[in-house]
Amino acid sequence: MKLKLLFILSICVVIISIVYILNLLNQDFVLSKEDDYKSTISVWITTPGLASTLEQFQTESNIKVNVRKFSDVDSLLEELNLSAENREGPDVVEMNSNYGMMKS
Repeated sequence: MKLKLLFILSICVVIISIVYILNLLNQDFVLSKEDDYKSTISVWITTPGLASTLEQFQTESNIKVNVRKFSDVDSLLEELNLSAENREGPDVVEMNSNYGMMKS
């Protein structure tokens, strides 16, 4: 009796798995949503609340915003200096007013 029950359960699991896989295969997957946007900008921030504002900006302006969050300004400045040497810096950097103007 136990063996028969286990056999029926395993058959059910196999059938459910096959149906699930077939449903996945019938879906149209979009691997890259960047084609829907007019352009892309990269933004480095330290303020957590700014991320939600940037998400709203992304939806309203149809511009892809790549946000990189830092825990503090010092780590952001360190990474900014490293990226300036490699010429791979962001488009926009959130900077505290105590640091003055910087040119990369």
